[in-house]
Amino acid sequence: MQLMGILWSPLGRAGAVGTIAAVIVNLVIYGLGSAADVSWDAGDIDPNAGEVALTTVVVGVLATILAMLLLHYLKVARPVSVFLVIGVAFTLLSLAGTLSADADTSTRWLLASMHVVAGVLILGALAWMLNATRKRSATARDEPPAGASEQSP
Repeated sequence: MQLMGILWSPLGRAGAVGTIAAVIVNLVIYGLGSAADVSWDAGDIDPNAGEVALTTVVVGVLATILAMLLLHYLKVARPVSVFLVIGVAFTLLSLAGTLSADADTSTRWLLASMHVVAGVLILGALAWMLNATRKRSATARDEPPAGASEQSP
């Protein structure tokens, strides 16, 4: 599969939609937190809006690559389940790091909410399309080739 075909595949588009939605919601959370005078100082991390958006995009791209690998190249039997287990595990790991950061409570909870938003929107969009793509592939395998007539025994 060529690179542009991969990028514009239904799975690639679902990853892009989920990522864009997550970026928008995370920027709204960041803006609301900034308007409420949240310090955003989390030890060695002091994010700005650009970093919030870029980090969300990187996570979306990596999740999309994982979904494509599971569906097209690794040929796992249950790509949706494997994808969700890996994605939820990474989301929980990121939450553990965020909630244990050296920051005030409001910063920790707002950063954690951004991780949950990214996880739900990106994983949700990709899992939905993985499932639809897998079902379409299974249906296509079960159908007889075009023009083939059923033979009677």
